[in-house]
Amino acid sequence: MTIKVFIHYSNLIMKVVITGIGSVTSLGATVSSFWSSLVQGKSGISRIPVDLPSGLSFRLISEPKMSSSELFEHNGIPGLRYAYLAGTEAISNSKADPSELSLLIDSCASTPINFTFPKVLKDLLRIPNSEQKFSPLGNLDSVCSAIARVQSGLYEKVLLIGVSHSVSSYFYDKVLPMGILNTQDLGDPERAIKCFDKNSRGTVLGEGATAILFESEESATKRKCNVIARVERFCRNSDAEFLLRPSEQGKGLIKANLDALKDSKVDMVVADGAGISERDYSEAFAIQSTIKLANVTSVKGYTGHLLGALGATQLAAGALCIENVRIK
Repeated sequence: MTIKVFIHYSNLIMKVVITGIGSVTSLGATVSSFWSSLVQGKSGISRIPVDLPSGLSFRLISEPKMSSSELFEHNGIPGLRYAYLAGTEAISNSKADPSELSLLIDSCASTPINFTFPKVLKDLLRIPNSEQKFSPLGNLDSVCSAIARVQSGLYEKVLLIGVSHSVSSYFYDKVLPMGILNTQDLGDPERAIKCFDKNSRGTVLGEGATAILFESEESATKRKCNVIARVERFCRNSDAEFLLRPSEQGKGLIKANLDALKDSKVDMVVADGAGISERDYSEAFAIQSTIKLANVTSVKGYTGHLLGALGATQLAAGALCIENVRIK
């Protein structure tokens, strides 16, 4: 006898919620300081002396200001203290058991890649397993991967930690030739990133980390923990047409927006807003083409370009808006 079982995939999709957030950026070493600085419009961008072959005596950077108790190094691994503190805060806020988590790290190494980073971080956080993805200039792909892991039922809880390591002269000199950095506004660093401004002169590199704990709604309900925000839908694609300068029509972003929105009403858009003219123009065109009458903001003008931590930081800002401003 042959028995056939048909299972409709949509019945297996788990609802995903955010139950914990941790943040270490130039706006502060906690989520509350991150949110408070955003609301007040404070910028953490400053100029730091550096010796560069390019001849610049200073660089613009967004660097976390941390207390002596928070400044620790482990085996010389860059960015580890940022990731550890952000991860610890997210776990604490969610009241989750670290042994029940899966760790996903989004990273952009500023020195030759150190493959011990995932192992050391998971051991410090006491999480059983970890995986690392690399985002050279930051994106939301790892965010989507973390959500998909919970949505599919593969994991019940996933801790995503996006980290932008210490911006060394080595890394700065690798990015400088790309022509995307602002090297002109040393006298006014707080206004160095002009998002969606035709007079923008480029972006500014930043350091830090953001951690987000994604969890199935069923699990969160059982634990009776606080739900910061719910993930309604997401979409990602790979148009494979550009690295830094997209098409003016923003085709890939328009398609992703339409697939994710499904005619939903949007109150706020946390945009990329890199301060790179071509990217901002393309993004603005895509937003205007797909979303009507929504507020648009970006965190880069306050935190700098956070590379591997960018996607998680953007999502954290949106989730905190929902939790604190009650945008629905």
